[in-house]
Amino acid sequence: MLSLLRRRRVAATDDDDTRGDHRVPVRIPVTIEKGADCRKAEIVDLTMYGAKIYFADIGPREPLCLNQLLSVRPNGGRSITARLRWMNDRHCGVQFIVPMQAEMVMRFEADSRLWLRSRPSRAQVDLRAEVIVANKRHVFRALDISIGGARLRHYGKLQAGTPLMMSLDGMMPLAGYVRWSDQSEAGMIFNRLLSVESARHIANISDISPIWTREVTERHTAADILS
Repeated sequence: MLSLLRRRRVAATDDDDTRGDHRVPVRIPVTIEKGADCRKAEIVDLTMYGAKIYFADIGPREPLCLNQLLSVRPNGGRSITARLRWMNDRHCGVQFIVPMQAEMVMRFEADSRLWLRSRPSRAQVDLRAEVIVANKRHVFRALDISIGGARLRHYGKLQAGTPLMMSLDGMMPLAGYVRWSDQSEAGMIFNRLLSVESARHIANISDISPIWTREVTERHTAADILS
């Protein structure tokens, strides 16, 4: 794979089109920064010359313009300067000003395999969930939960894209947004990973197998490597 990653010239120019480069699937939490505007995001595929990015943080933001320079900062890592090449509602493509070393691309791919081998396991629960939306408090039910999100019975009160804060019994509040919604249920994505301590608490009060909490711990370990 190293030879595939190195098959194009090292220098990146404004006219480069890197969509044909060998792309590797990854999951790298990052912050996209443009001036005072910061957005939570994830790199979902990667080459030496650029990346496809999924925006996890939504809501009113300063508009991004094609070809402008952005700072892509992996959590706990150094910022990477990149140029915005394309964008839609939830994804964008960026071109790195200085190509990433092939060895670093391979490391990110290897470290992401734990995340990408399957979807995170969801623990089946039935918990009271206090949810704050636009400064209004609602009481819903949490039906299942994973390290990255939860499914809520919301009685038609939530819409896709809505930021919210959820509190479960005895846990710190979890911030996130609504990924999908129908008339009775909604899927919530957390802005931060569910902590190991919270997972253990949920397992204790819901009689969940310790296999689930072990997976949460393993995925935190992978996230620490990525950062």
